Amino acid sequence: MTLCKESMVGSMLKHQKSESRYICLHRKIWNDDKFQFLSDTEQIVILHVMSNPMGEIGIYKASVEALASEKRKNIEDYKKAFNKGIECNYFEYDEKYRVIYIPNFQYYNPPGNPKIVKYFAKCFNEIPNCLLKQKYYENFKKQIESFGETWLQAFDESFQDV
Repeated sequence: MTLCKESMVGSMLKHQKSESRYICLHRKIWNDDKFQFLSDTEQIVILHVMSNPMGEIGIYKASVEALASEKRKNIEDYKKAFNKGIECNYFEYDEKYRVIYIPNFQYYNPPGNPKIVKYFAKCFNEIPNCLLKQKYYENFKKQIESFGETWLQAFDESFQDV
């Protein structure tokens, strides 16, 4: 996990094959009205969900049990903290399909160029069809539309089979 300024994203991405190695996690989270009053365990679980290697595009498939195991945490303690993250709107979870969606991820981690949009589409296609996948798609498309025609063309080509 790397804490970075928004202006650093572009330069970091020029030196990477994909956006997956680093993410921006804004330091203002520490002053967030909700986050600063959470327990240490809740903060760690929320940061884990938002920054683990599976979440490279802001949506991913994982069970709460698998995440707890990855951190070598007691499953019930992890679930309790995980549910607090949902309650505080840091992420959403589809228990049936085991999909985690981080709504603010794309705001802080936009794709660095149109080619990366294709990589996002590849990862996106691996997510089971569910409401969270649809929400991700709609929010990502809105973001890409604001970037201009070249970006939208890359999006339309990459997400055409969605």
